[in-house]
Amino acid sequence: MKKKSLGILALTSLMLVGCGEKKNQQIEVTWWNNYQTPDTSKTEEENRKNKNYFEYYYAQDLIAEFEAVHPNIKIDSQYKGNYTKIATSIKDGMATGNFPTIASTYQDNVATYVDNEISYDMTAFAAELEKDTDFNQNYLTIEKGCFNGKYYSLPYSKSGETLAINQSVFDLEGAGKAGEDTT
Repeated sequence: MKKKSLGILALTSLMLVGCGEKKNQQIEVTWWNNYQTPDTSKTEEENRKNKNYFEYYYAQDLIAEFEAVHPNIKIDSQYKGNYTKIATSIKDGMATGNFPTIASTYQDNVATYVDNEISYDMTAFAAELEKDTDFNQNYLTIEKGCFNGKYYSLPYSKSGETLAINQSVFDLEGAGKAGEDTT
């Protein structure tokens, strides 16, 4: 998984900033994400054991590996809060041009960025992932289906939304069984 994540970070970073650039030119990639910054009053060792910071350190370790291979590219990882706060920051920044190179975001927000022409069409680069049998192809199928066969975002993971109904709560409220007419 770490190798795949490093590959996606590399692919995304290089395609967004490296196309046509000189290889020795210093490039900075700004990545707004929801990886909570560790508690500065604690040691790194203590923070690495705290589950609230697992994603932060995972990303920092990937960034360090990426930068070692690509010394001319610096990844500036910035915690911006939850997905809603990231989306709000990007939408607010669209008027001024203050938005990141990369953002951790939900697909419905990507549609807004596409409509405002601030998203990069990554279809040509996603073709490499489509060939990769180790990469979860379902992720790509979902992405491709959202934008008429084009990729404006690349998934590194997916979470599913779930609705669970506790029948006892409905029974207590006199609502009856799901789908049952209680009139």
